Amino acid sequence: MRKAEGLRRAAFPKPCLSQAEWVAILPLPVEREATNEPKAMQGRSAPPRAHRVAVVLVNYNSTRHTLECIETIQQHSTGGPSYQIIVVDNASREQERAALEPLRSRPGVTLVFSRLNTGFSGGNMLGVAQADADYYYFLNNDCLLESDALGVLTRYLDEHSDVGLASGLLRHEDGNPRRNFSYFPSLLRTVLGTGAARLLRPNLHPPKHGAIDEPLRVPVLAGCSMFVRAPVFESLGGFDTNHFLYCEEEDLARRFAGRGLAADLVPNAGFVHLGSMSTPSKAPYLREFHISLLYYIEKHHGRLWRRLYTLALFFKLLGRSPGLAWFVLRGASMRHSLRHDQELLPPLPAAPPPNS
Repeated sequence: MRKAEGLRRAAFPKPCLSQAEWVAILPLPVEREATNEPKAMQGRSAPPRAHRVAVVLVNYNSTRHTLECIETIQQHSTGGPSYQIIVVDNASREQERAALEPLRSRPGVTLVFSRLNTGFSGGNMLGVAQADADYYYFLNNDCLLESDALGVLTRYLDEHSDVGLASGLLRHEDGNPRRNFSYFPSLLRTVLGTGAARLLRPNLHPPKHGAIDEPLRVPVLAGCSMFVRAPVFESLGGFDTNHFLYCEEEDLARRFAGRGLAADLVPNAGFVHLGSMSTPSKAPYLREFHISLLYYIEKHHGRLWRRLYTLALFFKLLGRSPGLAWFVLRGASMRHSLRHDQELLPPLPAAPPPNS
């Protein structure tokens, strides 16, 4: 099964860095057999890590939101578990990068500049390369914590060994809560709709409306807030960097579920999400979503299922977006991914010596 899966992956056009190349530059093992700890640690105690939590923020032309996010993390995390904050700038404009420079002198914050926009998965993986913690918290930089989310989620996963991913409950700027989760992509839901899918498979389609007072088990946490077990994440090889902007959370949740680990929403670790500040809703992004979606389908279900899913999407999209429908029918090839439009920035000036 592993060999066949590897052959299927090899059929896709190569992204900016392959999974093997990411593994070569990051301190992460490739995906292992069904175990929830890195292979090097199996059979013996793992050495203690420097922190309980590593918060990874990816910045792309939205430095103001990054700075506000850091302020709320530090404001609400005093007296809680030890943590580090890692900010990855994903090849932002020069003035946006310059505005991040003061973070170099802030205790507990690590600043990483990438000369290439490596997308959501790649940017977070660059952050993980600087992390040393029991838990990784992948948080959108346009999120503002409203409570000691680091402490709440750390205690929750410490106490629930069957949970691999968790998040607080999202609240919009207008104060309305939203259950920040989604469903695994399925042919059933694409053809019949969510309502019919919920009737047929209610456990995979919990309602997305209404407040919650207790933790809620969900299929897929929204990518804006994902608090994960670091050893499991590492043993899985981290994010699949073939995903540039979309479907990373579905892929990660499915791989965690393959280890028998669930995803939970924890209401008392709430945060405000200011919205999608970095990715506008335009045709190139709709194409990118379908590239990632069909890659996900083939990766987890095989080529036959991808072909069936492609046909279902084509007829669903044809009436409202004919161009996108034909793009999907032609294969939504990864060679059309936005990753190939990214330009390599010139080297950054060397940071001045501390005493200069």
